Amino acid sequence: MLRKRLNMISRNDPCWCGSGKKWKKCHAPIEAPRNFNTFQKEYFSKYQIMLKTPEQIDGIRRSCHLAANMLKKTCALAKAGVTTNELNDFVLEEHKKAGAKPAPLGYGDPPYPKAICTSLN
Repeated sequence: MLRKRLNMISRNDPCWCGSGKKWKKCHAPIEAPRNFNTFQKEYFSKYQIMLKTPEQIDGIRRSCHLAANMLKKTCALAKAGVTTNELNDFVLEEHKKAGAKPAPLGYGDPPYPKAICTSLN
């Protein structure tokens, strides 16, 4: 109602230039391009989803490859007669070689004491 009283054009009205197009497709102001940081903040505030930078995505990819290789090596080592402490020591050493920290180690309160969570079954 206020638009009509103020004689304002709305997005779906025919454009004032006579092209026959809607105003939003013809002469509507174009939004200035947003930089990634602004878009990232807006997206998080609207959807609570954190958009990742290419560097972060690359780091996630590398950590996934490391985790997959670690799992493959640990499963190959897990045989009858190998203790869970031996598996833990192996995983801890492999993480040190890779310059990584095992996710469960020190997690929680009280802090988890091992690099992996294993059971005999």
